[in-house]
Amino acid sequence: MATWTCPYCRQRAAVGTGCTRTTKDLRLPTSHEAVLVATACLNPDCRKVELIVNLYEWKAGEYTGGANDGVRDRLVRRWNLIPESRARTWPEYVPAAIRADYVEACKTEPVSPRASAAFSRRCIRAILRDFYQIEERRLVDEIAALKDNVEEPVSEALHALHQIGSIAAHPESAPDAIVDVDPSEAAALIELTELLILETYVATERRRTTRKRAQAIADETGKTKA
Repeated sequence: MATWTCPYCRQRAAVGTGCTRTTKDLRLPTSHEAVLVATACLNPDCRKVELIVNLYEWKAGEYTGGANDGVRDRLVRRWNLIPESRARTWPEYVPAAIRADYVEACKTEPVSPRASAAFSRRCIRAILRDFYQIEERRLVDEIAALKDNVEEPVSEALHALHQIGSIAAHPESAPDAIVDVDPSEAAALIELTELLILETYVATERRRTTRKRAQAIADETGKTKA
C-alpha cells in the first residue's frame, strides 16, 4: 500500500486509510499525460489538502479499441499547487546556510529539477562537513568515506545517495554544479537531505534534551531523598 507524508503536519499515512486521494488523468495531444492528484490529511488536527500536477510522457502502444492504448512513462515535471513548496521548517540549531539551501531546493524543484538537485547536493555536503567534520575534494568521496562508518540510518541514506545519477555519474568537485537530472531524482535528493538533517542535528538535539531532562529528574530525586 502506498504511503504519503503530509506536507503540513508531516504525519505519514497509508493512502486510502490514513489519507484520502483523488486523481484525474488527462491525455494531452503532445504524447504526454497530466495527472492531477489531490490528497487530504485525515489527522483531525490538520485536515489540509495537498494538490499537485504530474506530467508524464505517454508511450503509445498497439491500438486495441479500448481507452488504454498505451502506458504512462517517465515523469517529466511536477507542479506543487497547494502548498507551493514541500519545504518543512527546521529548528534554529540546524545551521542557517543548510536551512537556506534546503528551502531553495524545495522551491525550485517544480520549475527546475536541475537547480533543485544542485541546492540539495550543496546542502548535503554542508551537513557532512559541518556535522562529521569530513572534507574531501569531491562530494562522492566524502560519501564513500562516511557511509560505512556512521549510524545505520545515516549509512543507508549515504548508500542511497551514492546510487543517484547526478552524484555517481557526475562526481564533480563543485556540489552546486548544474547537471541533468530527472524530476524523480531531484525529489529523492530532497527526501535524503531531510533524512540526513533528522538523523544528525535533530537526533542529536533530542538526545541532548533527553539527557538534560533525565539529569534534572535525578537531581530532584536526590534532593528529595536528602
